[in-house]
Amino acid sequence: MGGVFRKHTAVLCWLLLALWAALFYHGIALSDEYLYAFNAREWLNGHWPQTPSPFAHRIGFVWPLAVVMYLFGGAPRLLILPAGLAFVWLVWSVVRAGRSSGAGDLLSRSFPAAAGLLALNPALLYHAADVSHDMLMVAPATAAVMMLWKQRQGASGALFSLLLFWAFLSKESVVYLLPFLLWFFAQSLRSEAGGSSDVWRPDSALPGRFWLWAIGTGVFLGLLYFGMYAWWKGDPLYRFAGMAEHNLGPYSYHGKSLSEKLLRLSIYPFVFLLRSPGFGVLLVPVLGVLAEPGLRRQLWSKARFFVVWFFSLLAMHWFGSSSLQEWNPLTLDERMWLLLLPPLSLLAAQSEGLLRADFHTSQGRRFRLLLLWWVLFLAGLAGPAAYPEKLAGLWAVSLTALGYLLLTYGHLGFGEKLPKAGQWLWRELTRPYFVLVFPLLLAALWSLVSLKRNDTFSRERALLQQLVASEEGVGREGKILIITDSLLVDKPLAHFDFDSGRMEAVEWAYWGDFPQGYS
Repeated sequence: MGGVFRKHTAVLCWLLLALWAALFYHGIALSDEYLYAFNAREWLNGHWPQTPSPFAHRIGFVWPLAVVMYLFGGAPRLLILPAGLAFVWLVWSVVRAGRSSGAGDLLSRSFPAAAGLLALNPALLYHAADVSHDMLMVAPATAAVMMLWKQRQGASGALFSLLLFWAFLSKESVVYLLPFLLWFFAQSLRSEAGGSSDVWRPDSALPGRFWLWAIGTGVFLGLLYFGMYAWWKGDPLYRFAGMAEHNLGPYSYHGKSLSEKLLRLSIYPFVFLLRSPGFGVLLVPVLGVLAEPGLRRQLWSKARFFVVWFFSLLAMHWFGSSSLQEWNPLTLDERMWLLLLPPLSLLAAQSEGLLRADFHTSQGRRFRLLLLWWVLFLAGLAGPAAYPEKLAGLWAVSLTALGYLLLTYGHLGFGEKLPKAGQWLWRELTRPYFVLVFPLLLAALWSLVSLKRNDTFSRERALLQQLVASEEGVGREGKILIITDSLLVDKPLAHFDFDSGRMEAVEWAYWGDFPQGYS
């Protein structure tokens, strides 16, 4: 009976996640999503890409997209299927790692909590309902790291390397994991040489056979990857020519002043993370633990694996470059930072447990925590004055800090002075993890309402219908389509609501050439 219940629970979880993805479906913008869809169709028709453009060569995402087109057609609602399944895989990999973990009580409880935080994360939900290559990078990369965490004797080094290779084929920024992986590898070798079984957790270290298979498979896949380009294009580094370009645009730091670059290196990323509901809510308990030395030491001793995983990624995203030609840091966009969300969710869940277990300590420590909660609470309230478009994220941070304020004052005896109804409400509002789930849920609902109110996609569809009815769309042997976006350097943008067999690119020089009334 218990097995049947667990099976039905798993099916229910999948249905709920699929429902979230369906609710968050926001159409496909006339942007990168179209380029990936177009190139998937090109691969499907046997047309190999002729440029090093990432839109054609990220086959870890483009090929699954082509499979979906082959099986189900090219309707936009179906093109989100790879990202939606990757989202389910991401959440499930965290749940599964917790089930097989032999860690202590705090860590065991943190895995299902972290999975819930991931499932409710507005940033992930948005991209789970999009044509998102980022999701197909994050999911296999996280699954590979979870293999290191579990450290089972039967762990497959070949599968570990295959997962990382898939993530790399979906998006190259998975290389930001390298410092963490190299550090873990060095610690594992040192532990094995010294006879210790502690590689950042209380289980036995990974056997040498795992690393032999992992390195051997990785070398083989690397030779295959570069050898394919050497055979096809005569240049093993052909693909990297596209990575050496500037990321030109309003959000690029190429050509920006020194002061702008210094701000990007210092305060901008922190402000960006706090004002994003997907990151800001989770940062609040982590900052609380980091602000108190005793709690910080506990987190380091209990969850060193996740601390190093998160902060090594944070440093790479903060200071790393997205260009091989010159330093050009990552844009401060949620999708560019999604790789941080799995370790941040696990750290947030563990920090929440540490904070709740620590309220028996001295008044001084409580005072420091109260000061931090008040600062975050007031900063979140004042933030919309500077970032009115980030209202949901900043208020979500305020709500989270308010929850910890209530929790702290409650343990100081303040809640006992309330009437019975007030005490009941106090208890309900400060239940474990509720202070994190409630702001995330509100931010997700806010994001959902904003998506449904946004008429960008409907306006784009109206434009496409107008093009179809125009002389440019009809009269070329009955073939319709569509547009070339000058901002994306003459890449054809295909709208797959129409018959993909009747498409032909119609070039437009500038956005201003669009029919009047579209902006």
